[in-house]
Amino acid sequence: MVGDSEGPKPYIAPAVALLALALLLGWMFWPAPREETAAASVQPQRVEQPAMVKASPIAPPLAKSESTISLPPSEDPSLAAASAPAESEETAALAAALESKPEQPPAITQPPPRLPPRSSLATRAPGDVRGTLVEAGAQGGVLAVHCVTQESHATSLNPDGTFELTAIPPGNYDIVVATLDERIAVAASCRLPEDPIPPMTLQAASRLRVQILGMSDGKYSIHHPSLCFPVTGSSAGVHLLPPGKCRVILRDAQGNAHERQIMAEAGESHALFDFRKP
Repeated sequence: MVGDSEGPKPYIAPAVALLALALLLGWMFWPAPREETAAASVQPQRVEQPAMVKASPIAPPLAKSESTISLPPSEDPSLAAASAPAESEETAALAAALESKPEQPPAITQPPPRLPPRSSLATRAPGDVRGTLVEAGAQGGVLAVHCVTQESHATSLNPDGTFELTAIPPGNYDIVVATLDERIAVAASCRLPEDPIPPMTLQAASRLRVQILGMSDGKYSIHHPSLCFPVTGSSAGVHLLPPGKCRVILRDAQGNAHERQIMAEAGESHALFDFRKP
């Protein structure tokens, strides 16, 4: 027995080799130690930020578990809803103030009205005027016609060649004197009643005869450059006019105008309108 213990054992070397191989394989394939796993768990984790979602009228509300995004006071819906009534009240108050105080147009300074001369103020009321012919003894009539309103005032000649017009409203008048022996005198644009009528001189008149053939209801008017008013008639007539060129305008029942240019001379003159069918 003693001899066996002293010599080398033949099975020890293979056992040692198998143990070393087992340790090597165990080191290679054994799980990582707990210290490394714990160290790895200590590493900071990346926190994923929620993606920005563009506001949309039909976007669903956020879940309670999601993080709440704080808005500035100007974009907070609760604050905007609270301030909306105050803004609407201020707007309504401002609109009411503007409506109660309408905008006034800028003042326009106008010069004071110019008063007419004192002489014209004293003669605004109708007055009486007197006129005189240079030649006395004529018999006839006097006609004063307002140049704007065509209002006329008539009187007769006195034997001494004077005449008088009463209650004449202020204005400019043409005064025509026509005698029975077919003489005429005209004083144009007399300012009555404040200005006196200048002395008037008679001259031979033009006896204008208007004839209308083939028409029974025509009306005409005679326009003379010495008179501010037209001389009117219908059908036919004879008129005493100052000598000179004049126009005779005839209007038919349909309103159509027919004109004749006449040189009225002292004595007899004619204006003929012939509508007879040949």
